[in-house]
Amino acid sequence: RLRDPPRETARFQRVDHLWTGGGSVLRRFGKTVRLGGALSWSRRVSSLPGQSYEGLVYGIQAEVVP
Repeated sequence: RLRDPPRETARFQRVDHLWTGGGSVLRRFGKTVRLGGALSWSRRVSSLPGQSYEGLVYGIQAEVVP
């Protein structure tokens, strides 16, 4: 839940609910390098019109382990 604006300036009460989930899969190349992909999903439901959204984000990922 997001913080509401101060009561003296609030004309409405805004309530947002947010759900997120995601993960990644990496494959090791040698002892220090990992490459793979990542996927993340988000959904926000808002009491304000036009402020709700749902979306999927994906991409590539790399790690170098010291």
